[in-house]
Amino acid sequence: MAYDKRPRKRNPSAVRRAWLFCFLLSLPTFLFAGILLWQQHVTMAPALLLLFCLLIYLLLIAASLVEGLMRPMQTLSNVVSSLREGDYSFRARGAGTADAYGELAGEINALADLLQKQRVRSLEATALLARILEVMHAPLGTAPANWGSMGCSPRPINPFIRSELSPRVGCCAKRCFGRRVCRTRSSCSLT
Repeated sequence: MAYDKRPRKRNPSAVRRAWLFCFLLSLPTFLFAGILLWQQHVTMAPALLLLFCLLIYLLLIAASLVEGLMRPMQTLSNVVSSLREGDYSFRARGAGTADAYGELAGEINALADLLQKQRVRSLEATALLARILEVMHAPLGTAPANWGSMGCSPRPINPFIRSELSPRVGCCAKRCFGRRVCRTRSSCSLT
């Protein structure tokens, strides 16, 4: 079953929720500043200037907070995406920290290490198998279960030894390699 990328409900994104929480956190600050300016009988122009400076300050703080929350998640998403595509060279930063992001980054890095080791082992095993098959002088194969009903001798010529196969059949070993060999009463044949 493939992952469905379409959202099922229209939930606000994590970025929007972070901005909403930052706004809700700064709302008491604006109320307190407005009440303080009203009690001090500050004129309208300086009060608006102070509120505007406070708004800019809180927007910068909120932007850095949202960026600090979203950047590690984007990094972890990119690492998981590269793992899915088979690229095990990316690692997540911040794996040594003692928070939830650090633990998650450490687990993703451990998963990447495990997958990289498995891939190396698989490549080494494939290379070893290819090398063994390359230097092996006998083909791999088995006789079919209905060997006798195919008109072949129940005791077939040993198809695993090329040096014996070629003189009996009368052909070179490379041409005989991988074919089924049967011996009838009068002669040998390739099928």
